[in-house]
Amino acid sequence: MMTRFWMSRAVVVAAFAWTTPAVADVTAKQVWQDFKATYADMGIAMTATEEASARGLSVRDMVMRMQLPEDEGTVEITVPGLSLTNVGDGTVELGLPDVMPITVLVNPEDEESVEITLEHAQTGFSTIVSGNPGETMNYAYSAAETSLRLNSVLVDGEPKDVGTAMVSLNNIAGVSEIVTGAMRAYTSDVTVGSLSYDIDVVDPESEDGFVRFEGQLNDLSSEGEGRIPETVDYREDMAGAMRAGFGMAGTLTYESGSSEFSTNADGVQSKGMTQSGGGTLEFGMSKDGLRYGVGARDMSVNMTSSEMPFPVAMSLAEMDLGLTVPVSRSDERQDFGLKLTLRELAVPEQMWAMVDPGGQLPHDPATVRVDLGGSVTIEQDMMNAEKMESLDQPPGKLHNATLNALEVSVAGVELTGDGAFTFDNSDLETFDGVPRPEGQVSLRLEGAHALLDKLTAMGLMAEEQVTGMRMMLGLFSTPAGEDVLTSDIKVTPDGKVLANGERIR
Repeated sequence: MMTRFWMSRAVVVAAFAWTTPAVADVTAKQVWQDFKATYADMGIAMTATEEASARGLSVRDMVMRMQLPEDEGTVEITVPGLSLTNVGDGTVELGLPDVMPITVLVNPEDEESVEITLEHAQTGFSTIVSGNPGETMNYAYSAAETSLRLNSVLVDGEPKDVGTAMVSLNNIAGVSEIVTGAMRAYTSDVTVGSLSYDIDVVDPESEDGFVRFEGQLNDLSSEGEGRIPETVDYREDMAGAMRAGFGMAGTLTYESGSSEFSTNADGVQSKGMTQSGGGTLEFGMSKDGLRYGVGARDMSVNMTSSEMPFPVAMSLAEMDLGLTVPVSRSDERQDFGLKLTLRELAVPEQMWAMVDPGGQLPHDPATVRVDLGGSVTIEQDMMNAEKMESLDQPPGKLHNATLNALEVSVAGVELTGDGAFTFDNSDLETFDGVPRPEGQVSLRLEGAHALLDKLTAMGLMAEEQVTGMRMMLGLFSTPAGEDVLTSDIKVTPDGKVLANGERIR
């Protein structure tokens, strides 16, 4: 497991190093000096052979080394070289060979060493750097195509057949700006015509185990920004760096995508395909908290498996997941949030026929929507791994939680609700170690009795089970119309729990 982890990390490091422009200046020599300084700030030591020329600078035999955390060893990346050319108008052009091998050596302290050879290829590559030395640098970069391919893997010097992997990008264009100083700040804006991948990984511990993925994303665009303070080393003290202003954020969108996959694990064979009408990926990280978001629209999945008696297929009009989590210590209250939307989840009639051949249930698409929020105080920096490992209690206190929206619609049943609670952290006895809540949640359920009738008629539920469920519904709800039930669950200041005014605790 450790070997696989460092193999993955090494590939990411190599790809990042050669697809992201570095800080540059108005002459080739200054570009190279800033290049080395930038990677030094990232904790990467660099050595190379430099040769000056009439037009600029040639760099050969570049070796970049990075220490792994907790004395786990080192990662070493070897690249043949690059060229930096003074264009003559105050700008510098960065040049790379059309085909370039990259070697990544991962050498953990007590694990197997792994040497990965990659091939970086490109056509129509161009990067032009301009700006003011020591102030603001600007980049304009483009490429008709660039790709990264896995060539070979050695484990403790022995060749290993781990399969093949390739990622390529087409029609790349972007601009970036980097502002140097006590707080280095950067922004970027990139578009990509398409991103395709072809991964065929074999399991070295199994004769026929494999995982294969092949697919493409179209019309991608990304925006990013970040801040890195010079006063605190974020590699050693991420929590302190965030308090000093460290932060990053980014958004990636695509207009369509498709993939095919197949696997064989422990004799279980599966294969399938997916399609999407577009989507978004968002992230943010700062002293104000972590923010993640992922969304997609017009999705479809088709899958078969040797362990399933029939193919599985589904479609989804919209999927949206958003999460906001505070992580920095503060005496002030900070907000958290969770949003989830699954809209119009549908399966084909062939699958409905397996469980409802008589068509007694409504086959309308299902929808789930949840919106939660609240506030907490964080008493320990959650980005401080050492402190978090030593904690024997929660790192903060929950003060309030709000159910902004609840919507579940499936098989003719619809559940909606909202509510809010506050929490008294000085009272951990009333609810056995949990801060005492106070507040109310209101729920509305429509179609439940009709569904129970149909499940009984279909033979999917026994009469005694249905009777028990009706009794539970009657205990916690009151009728509000034809097959409509409402329920108000309230927790009083003295710890009583009431359902529609009746005490249940």
